[in-house]
Amino acid sequence: PFTKTNINKIEKIQKKAVRFVYNSYGRTSVSDLLNRAALISITEINRVSRLKFLYQLVKGHFKINLDGLISFSSGYSTRQRHNLTITPFTQRNNCFKYSFFPRTVTEWNQLTNDEVLQLSLTSFIGSLSAQ
Repeated sequence: PFTKTNINKIEKIQKKAVRFVYNSYGRTSVSDLLNRAALISITEINRVSRLKFLYQLVKGHFKINLDGLISFSSGYSTRQRHNLTITPFTQRNNCFKYSFFPRTVTEWNQLTNDEVLQLSLTSFIGSLSAQ
């Protein structure tokens, strides 16, 4: 989910679940319980999943032709850009704006060169989780 309303609904369920797990329904902080359980927020899980899938696409883990889907920016790498910078999509309406590629490409382009050039999927996910 990308709308704040739906994210809040899912996080509310997650908070109720962590209260149930620790049997703590009083005035204890839910944030402390979430940290103690080492639960990751829904938005972070979705972000890592999207970037993981795009990493697999870019690195050729799937037999999908990327010519019609994405195009890499020409130019050279700078501090703000890495070697695998993808040309952002232009959208005129919200139905495409919040779909997979426009959202994920902007997040992908904000990654550092070290994160994008990880050799394995596991190390890529680890570098995302380190943020």
